[in-house]
Amino acid sequence: KIILDGEIYTEKKLILNSCNNIEWLKDNISSTIELAVENNNYYNTPAYDIVTEPEFISTIVDKNNINFLFDVAHAKITSINKNIDYLNYFNSLPLSKIIQIHFCNFTIDEKGYAYDTHDEPDDNTYEYLKKIIDKYKNVKYITLEYYKDL
Repeated sequence: KIILDGEIYTEKKLILNSCNNIEWLKDNISSTIELAVENNNYYNTPAYDIVTEPEFISTIVDKNNINFLFDVAHAKITSINKNIDYLNYFNSLPLSKIIQIHFCNFTIDEKGYAYDTHDEPDDNTYEYLKKIIDKYKNVKYITLEYYKDL
């Protein structure tokens, strides 16, 4: 039996922590290194309630003057698991600040719940990736999160 334990932080505390952590990081690395925050995938626990909200992610990006790492699977998983429209979710993210994209496929179980399993991308995933790259010109890096032989 696994018992999870931990403190649930308020949005204000999460933002303050991010600002402190990113300030520390900026003070301790070269200013030529670009920083980004990644969107996470939503699972039905309090740990994901705030951090998967587009407004929260945008606040972190804006307050810290950093970039955005867009994870395609995380966004799709979040929209499925929160039962929200994907395009509305996607369009609410800080898209003008995308510097990197992670992509792969994911799994939906028999109950309709999505999980990040880093499955092999299909043709639709590659086509969607190309559309994002074509539209958002700040993208510098692409990461395929699939660790088996294609």
